[in-house]
Amino acid sequence: SERWAALIELLTSHGFSVLLSGSKADRAANNAFMTTLPEATKDKVSLLLGDWVTFAGTAAQAAAVISVNTGSMHVASLLNVPTIALHGPTSPLRWGPVGRRSIALVPDGATSFLNLGFEMLKSDNAYCYRLELTQVTEALCQMGIL
Repeated sequence: SERWAALIELLTSHGFSVLLSGSKADRAANNAFMTTLPEATKDKVSLLLGDWVTFAGTAAQAAAVISVNTGSMHVASLLNVPTIALHGPTSPLRWGPVGRRSIALVPDGATSFLNLGFEMLKSDNAYCYRLELTQVTEALCQMGIL
């Protein structure tokens, strides 16, 4: 959550608003996360919770979508929205975005990835936390967003 907060702070400092997406079941976790943000950032962050139609309509108008490997990432990529896909233990070659305006990021030094998911060891979770804010920032610059 610290890295997400740093990313949100970076984006809002460049004049962007941020939408946190998820299902209605994610409301409590997203609200709890939002309480940890600096006061100057909180008014630029809101929730987008609900169905895929709502997400797709909103994502289609976004400057960019930054997402872990979820359905949201795939929808944004297919809509040709600039998409930065954050991969931990999953291989972007198998599970990554297919849009031409998408960049898949993997942690520096990552050497092995999940195939189907059931073979993940608890120690593999460390991959999820190795992506650095500089990797995302560089991808945003490469796409002309920052």
